[in-house]
Amino acid sequence: MLRCPVCGSENGDLAVVCHACKAFLQSRVDVLDLFATAWGVIENPSQTFHRIALASRKTYTLPLSGLSGISMTLLWLRMTHAGDKAADFSMFFFSGIVVGPVVGVVLVGAMSGMFAILHGRRGDLVQSFRNGFGAISYATIPLVVMLFVVFPVELAIFGRALFGTNPSPALIKPEIYRVLTGIDLAGIAWFAFLFVQAAAAAFELSKLRAYVTFAALLLATASVIGLVGGF
Repeated sequence: MLRCPVCGSENGDLAVVCHACKAFLQSRVDVLDLFATAWGVIENPSQTFHRIALASRKTYTLPLSGLSGISMTLLWLRMTHAGDKAADFSMFFFSGIVVGPVVGVVLVGAMSGMFAILHGRRGDLVQSFRNGFGAISYATIPLVVMLFVVFPVELAIFGRALFGTNPSPALIKPEIYRVLTGIDLAGIAWFAFLFVQAAAAAFELSKLRAYVTFAALLLATASVIGLVGGF
């Protein structure tokens, strides 16, 4: 909570002016610089996500969420060994690239919307959603890094085998596969950590409440995917 230095009233962490006396409490950010903000997410995530939530124009959020969607889609195709069923690998791979941005925007939007419904500011769900979408989009930076740094190396080494089991990439170069898989898992864990930091800043939550909500939404998503996969 922010205490007004003029009248002493308590305000939310994202308040720009005091609700009681209208004194200015903090400056609103006009535009986000992509590289400075991305570095801030790495160096000081809590402060940077707070700054993103305060920004009037939450720039670069759609490209970031779209690129992270490609990363998530390719990861899902790998986990489900979708390459074993694909007759034309180039068409299969291209489809994942095309569908990925839509998946990313929808997933980031859905998670932001759920957080806004559960923890958003009363009477201002739209702004809560915008704050959440902006912060969570920047939390996907580890997935974007994986897409441009780790995935090309994996594809160059394993090729089509990366998406299938005949042969399994773990049998082609087991040591390299274990190292790259470890990097992938570290990137996913980093994303989960940043996601909670982003949600806590955007929706003015404690880290514990953000973690609990994140875990509950993940469980609900996994249940839905399991039900859909069963039909």
